[in-house]
Amino acid sequence: MKNIKLSLVSVMLTLTFFATLVGIQKTESEVFGDLFATQHSYADRNLETMATLLDNAFVHAFEHQCECHAVTLNSAYPFITTLSDQEGVPFDRPIKPAFYNNLCTLYTYLEQKNPALISLLSNLDMSTPESLSLEYGGHGAGLAVEKYSILLDMLFAQELPQERFAYSLAAANRIFELCFNPETFNACYHLHLDAINYSIARFLYVAMWKHFALESWESWHLDCLNQLKQAAQENKKIVYIGGGYDIYQLLRSGIYSFSIIDSFTSPHNKTYPANATWLLESEEVGNGIGDTLTFEWDNEIIILERKSFNITNTFSLQQSQTNILEIPASITTWTVKNAAQKELGLIKFIRRPLCSSDFDYKKNTLILMSFSDFFHTVIPDFLGGYGVDVKSLAPEFFIMIKQLRAPATKDMMLNIRVATLLNLSDLQFISLGNSGN
Repeated sequence: MKNIKLSLVSVMLTLTFFATLVGIQKTESEVFGDLFATQHSYADRNLETMATLLDNAFVHAFEHQCECHAVTLNSAYPFITTLSDQEGVPFDRPIKPAFYNNLCTLYTYLEQKNPALISLLSNLDMSTPESLSLEYGGHGAGLAVEKYSILLDMLFAQELPQERFAYSLAAANRIFELCFNPETFNACYHLHLDAINYSIARFLYVAMWKHFALESWESWHLDCLNQLKQAAQENKKIVYIGGGYDIYQLLRSGIYSFSIIDSFTSPHNKTYPANATWLLESEEVGNGIGDTLTFEWDNEIIILERKSFNITNTFSLQQSQTNILEIPASITTWTVKNAAQKELGLIKFIRRPLCSSDFDYKKNTLILMSFSDFFHTVIPDFLGGYGVDVKSLAPEFFIMIKQLRAPATKDMMLNIRVATLLNLSDLQFISLGNSGN
């Protein structure tokens, strides 16, 4: 009888051991729900190709926005009237030659990142005494954000919202480059000091803020993903700073090895389902070693298997003046495999606050960030910056931004810093990195 009991104990221990070894099996939907259904990657668009889309459907969509948002667009009617060469709705079909030519010139200047865009918008009456008066102050700033967000949609009106967004995202990318590239920054600098054209500055700010921090904070530019994939194929290290649990588009693009550095304490991480914290640590015996997470799309299966979990230190989070929370710093490593169990790469979740050494330039390392985190890396501490000394970065330093088609260089970062201070002192408009999430 004693031997039978010992045998049963041995069997139970063996089963427990193998259960721990195999781990818990979960699917993408169990961990993330339908989160990734709203996440997209957008291919770039040549803005001059909009000229081929200025048909009756465009005019109808443009007209429809005017009618739906008549009150909000009231102070924009001088611009709409001059742009379209007619007094309000209904607009002529087919599109009037002057309307067509004005739009084509606008698209060309945007595509070329030509500072003449500012003069064009000025000549088209975007900035008027009435608009400047209505946009002043906190309430006026809110009205300006709503107005210019609608105007931007109108300029790239399409029957399919995804197509419209792809074009306007392409425009926002070129506006970003126009405003902060060293070759054209002078125009942006003076725009902050030219009060008569503040409405134009606000339009450009809204175009960037709407696409990089508000509407597409969770989405990606396809050019960025392609550049990261090329780097991965060259065995370069990819470090996603502040990346949270944002792994879906990387995996789907065939990028299987990267590290994420994040404290996982920011409000932004609350946008992820609570189940996602399981990726960081498991409450099961053995720290969840052997757990698996399965992704499936387009007849492809990718499996993540938890390889290791180590607590490395602790860090402090000040929740209030009297409450300081101590949080374990940790590294969780997942092996990436295909359906045939072939190892494809490693993902590391490094839980800790970022530090200045994370931004040391390394030839074989690419730093990746979302736009909002990038923006707070650039701005001064007293404006909510992360304490990175941009001036001390290596001259060749750059950062990949998930919403941008091209990397942001050190020179661009310095220019953003200058523009942010000018916005604070003169323009006094929205912060580009405020996602509202």
